[in-house]
Amino acid sequence: MSQCYGAIHCRQWFQLEMDNNEKRRSRDHFYNKYKIPCIIGCIDGTHVKIIKPSIGDHLYFNRKGYYSMNAIIICDGEMDIRAVDARYPGSNHDSFVWNINTAKQHFIRMHESGDRTSNLLGDCGYGIETYLLTPYRDPRYMFCVRATASCPRISFILRHLYFHFAFPLSPFL
Repeated sequence: MSQCYGAIHCRQWFQLEMDNNEKRRSRDHFYNKYKIPCIIGCIDGTHVKIIKPSIGDHLYFNRKGYYSMNAIIICDGEMDIRAVDARYPGSNHDSFVWNINTAKQHFIRMHESGDRTSNLLGDCGYGIETYLLTPYRDPRYMFCVRATASCPRISFILRHLYFHFAFPLSPFL
């Protein structure tokens, strides 16, 4: 019963689907603020601390040294949450959670239907996809990027989002 209510309730508040006007506003926001075209949202994972589970505790022990759930969050240019998935134990990497997520299928379908202007920004925890842009890992490039004022700080944006809404499940690490 609670799973059914949760699914209905989440659909009421979080809508990954965007109409053309919402996509345009989000693209405009990312371009005007960061000079990056064709971006409609950001994705990041965070660990939500939990108490030690009585069964399968090793699955929930994350690389940071505590028990958690790995939550993937997608937000748009206005920092509105478009999708949340907190079903996976903390030992799972962000890229694993993304690769089995229905949101990924949504972006694949958009891209395959010809929408090449609705992409996500992610951090280096995700692989590069045709619809998901991630930082280049070369240290020389990263030095140049840090010196560029227009470079978006994806994790900063999402961390700001977490605290903006003052989630009671802190700390978000």
